[in-house]
Amino acid sequence: MMDFESFCKLFYARAQNTHSGLILTHCLTDGDAAGAAIALKNAFHKFEIGIPDNPTKIARKIFNDLNTSFLTSPDPSSFDAVLVIDAGAPQMLGNLATKLGEAFVLDHHSRNPEWEKYIYFTDETRVSCSEIVFDMLKNTGIAMNQKIAKALAYGIFSDSAQFQIADARTFKTMGELVEYGIRIQDIYENLTEKSIDISQRISAMKGFQRLMFRHYKNFLIAGTIVSAHEGSVCNALVNAGADVAFVGSVKNSGFRMSGRLSNEALKLGLKLPEIFGKIASEVSLNAGGHDGAAGISGEGEVEFVLNACMEVAERWIRERA
Repeated sequence: MMDFESFCKLFYARAQNTHSGLILTHCLTDGDAAGAAIALKNAFHKFEIGIPDNPTKIARKIFNDLNTSFLTSPDPSSFDAVLVIDAGAPQMLGNLATKLGEAFVLDHHSRNPEWEKYIYFTDETRVSCSEIVFDMLKNTGIAMNQKIAKALAYGIFSDSAQFQIADARTFKTMGELVEYGIRIQDIYENLTEKSIDISQRISAMKGFQRLMFRHYKNFLIAGTIVSAHEGSVCNALVNAGADVAFVGSVKNSGFRMSGRLSNEALKLGLKLPEIFGKIASEVSLNAGGHDGAAGISGEGEVEFVLNACMEVAERWIRERA
């Protein structure tokens, strides 16, 4: 892995000489990936944004508010330059990982040896990838504007859990972004639910009806299957007392599943990307996200994956508690 300044110089040189570039996010593109990608697209105009599958609800709100389009499942090999962002592992790119040739990889997750064959930089001490993109634009002398600043603010707000896990550098970066005329209130109002609509409430009720749970000592692991709103049902389960929550739904020929961890589960050392990553590596699924909130999707039986996730979570809790 190279140092940050060298990474920035190499990418800037490539970006200036490319005819067609791709900014590639991970499966289940989240708010941080969306914000960072939009900022980069507006800084480097020859680049398009590509996502492996459908973005999350939060990411879609950001794309819509900033009037930004994206390509779904583009072929990375058809672009002169590729920058992968916010992906902790190649598996987080889904099927696009097999089409990835020479590429730059910019991340904020733990260092992954699988990325070492690429031009790679990660800083796991940063709360969001958007913060690193901000530093990258400053390092390369790219002029900031209000749209870039708002995109990065969206990403930081999203990945810092509305500043709950922000550190001093996060607030310093946000302070600089605010100087471009953005309002934190606008970011908050667009990304937070003003009220839970009836369809989400119905999904939660059905999820509780079908609930399965396990427990070990003081830890509860809950799982259920719904038709929609997996993320909000996950949050409802954690709010109801679950330490680990998995909620799946059937999507076309496959499934999608969200996971959430309580603060107690995080303190115990559980990490959803590791749980989902273990399942994904065994049955070729797409996984992505962060320690306390993540997702997995692909073809297969949702019941099988739900039970597998609950089994792995219970085993790891028993080993740690």
